[in-house]
Amino acid sequence: DEDEEEEEDDGELNIDKMLDEAEPAEIMDLPQLKRLVLALDRKIAKNQEMRIKHPDEPSRFMESEVELFEEISKMQALATAPELYT
Repeated sequence: DEDEEEEEDDGELNIDKMLDEAEPAEIMDLPQLKRLVLALDRKIAKNQEMRIKHPDEPSRFMESEVELFEEISKMQALATAPELYT
């Protein structure tokens, strides 16, 4: 029983630590969403263009892959704005 209590306490401490270390979520509004979608659209188009131009040379389109990944990652901010889903 004592071990179970210690494990629960450790779990609570880990959660508290994770929350303290977490980056604050960015609150998104409609204009920000529009900019984000436009930027994502541009990154997708650039990535497609580079993949078509250099299908056998992945190193030539790697930068556009990274840029696309970064834009997609920014979409996580939508989780803080469910009112924008409709």
